[in-house]
Amino acid sequence: MNLQGLLRVCVFLMTGLVAVASAALIAYQIPDAARRERLIPVNVTQLSAEHGAFPVELRCEGARSSAPNRLDGFSCLVINNTGKKISALAVIYSVVVETGGRQERESNLLTSDFAIHPDVSEAKRQKLFSPGESHRVGPPGWIAFESGVVSGVEAHIDYVEFSDKTSTGSDTHGSKTINSWREGAARYKAWLARQYRRGELDEQAVAAALEASDIPKELNFDGNSDLGAGARVYRDIMRGVYTSLGAAELRRYLNK
Repeated sequence: MNLQGLLRVCVFLMTGLVAVASAALIAYQIPDAARRERLIPVNVTQLSAEHGAFPVELRCEGARSSAPNRLDGFSCLVINNTGKKISALAVIYSVVVETGGRQERESNLLTSDFAIHPDVSEAKRQKLFSPGESHRVGPPGWIAFESGVVSGVEAHIDYVEFSDKTSTGSDTHGSKTINSWREGAARYKAWLARQYRRGELDEQAVAAALEASDIPKELNFDGNSDLGAGARVYRDIMRGVYTSLGAAELRRYLNK
């Protein structure tokens, strides 16, 4: 199994959590009796220091492994040591797997977006990541590989977006994913509001659309999973608004 270059995207929001699974992983149950948990240190590469400190720091706990080919999980704290608010960030972690004396890596993107859409921020009372605060990130669940031994975990901050639109980090994948999620959320909201205003969807039909598992084909996402993920975030939050606060509150968002 060639894991080089394979990227799984796991996007974490203050509003929820979505994981995009990789076909290279096999999910299967391992009996508790067979598990012998070990701790694997997470090798962290920090951003370049500024004025004697890392501007945005990453501190990770040891990764847990209950079987040779399995990573049960770990968590990291992202610490904002700057004087600016953070609107989004992305962390890349790589799982090192040894097979037949050869090391391979599978890389994964963990994205936290505190400003995916104004409606989402308002509905969830979501705030930006302020100076001096910390934010926890980590994989959404365990993963197991077909063969080989998990021998290491590496992590680094790929991208940080500040509220003043400046940024830091190598940005190999972070900003592209974040921007696609935001675009997907905006396009879904525009579609939903347009249908409602035209009268093509009454309140009950809008509620049914929010319950649908599929994104409308007329949005023309062309299989772009990041656009679809952003649309689902907006849909899920508005479904929560409708369920908990009623049709009048949903109308307020659709008329904005």
